[in-house]
Amino acid sequence: MTDPALRFETYRTGSGSEMMLALGPKDAPQILFLEAFLEERNFLRRTMILIARHLAEAGIGCVLPDLPGTGDSLVSIAEIDLADWRRAAADASMAIAKENGRRPIVASIRTAALIDDAADALGWWRFAPAIGADLLRTMRHAERIGGTPNAGYRITANMAAELERTLPARPPGRLREAEVAVHGTPLWRRAEPAEDRALAAALARDLAGWVTTCATA
Repeated sequence: MTDPALRFETYRTGSGSEMMLALGPKDAPQILFLEAFLEERNFLRRTMILIARHLAEAGIGCVLPDLPGTGDSLVSIAEIDLADWRRAAADASMAIAKENGRRPIVASIRTAALIDDAADALGWWRFAPAIGADLLRTMRHAERIGGTPNAGYRITANMAAELERTLPARPPGRLREAEVAVHGTPLWRRAEPAEDRALAAALARDLAGWVTTCATA
């Protein structure tokens, strides 16, 4: 797979400046990827990059922002709540629209569906949307096995309470859930982070079709 013009950009949000990994052409339809939260992000990250590479090679721009307290962010996760991530999603979509001249399509993975409605978008696409309580249950199971609270993430009691009660949002526009089957153990349930090339290719095709639908509607 060739290098689809990978580059690093930034956007400003309430906590300051955060990084965005960008791939593909700037003058094409853009996808804003909102990744799974906390431990699930680590397990899905490699496959998300594969999806973005497929789309970039197809002439679609892809942007994967670090939300405050994630990735290379200098902000501690202990200072973050869901409102901060909602604001960051809105600010990242605004930055893309300002640069590109058009609103992005939002692609949210797992628990990112809890905040994706905050973005100003042409449309929304989701893969395996999950409630926050499911994520907490998995992390608490890992805690019982390994003894590390919240799988090592220093989330606040307020963040845990928000995740416990928050359901996937209802976006203010057209929404598609990916009609792609997951074979075998889902990536976010495996013992170690991995990638799934077949799943990435299938999701990229599904998402590319949705981008065309949104861009021509």
